[in-house]
Amino acid sequence: MRFEHPGRAVRLAYCSNLHPAEDLDGFLEGLRTITLPLRERLAVGGSFGVGPWLPAAIAMELTADEGSPDLSRFVEFFAENGLDPFTFNAF
Repeated sequence: MRFEHPGRAVRLAYCSNLHPAEDLDGFLEGLRTITLPLRERLAVGGSFGVGPWLPAAIAMELTADEGSPDLSRFVEFFAENGLDPFTFNAF
């Protein structure tokens, strides 16, 4: 979400570490059940900033050559749902 402050714009993101997951399906389910309802309440008509928290297993899965279908699914989910992942935490 973007807010205007005198002289600058401020971006806020909801961090998904509030509903951690061990695999991509669990991560997307958390976004579906918790983040999307928040977006509906807080970012009506606009994109919603999200800071994905990814454990090493998911980060490695998404960046592996054979993980490209999962990466496509990950990217498409954000695009289709008006989520703006402008910051990441991966461990």
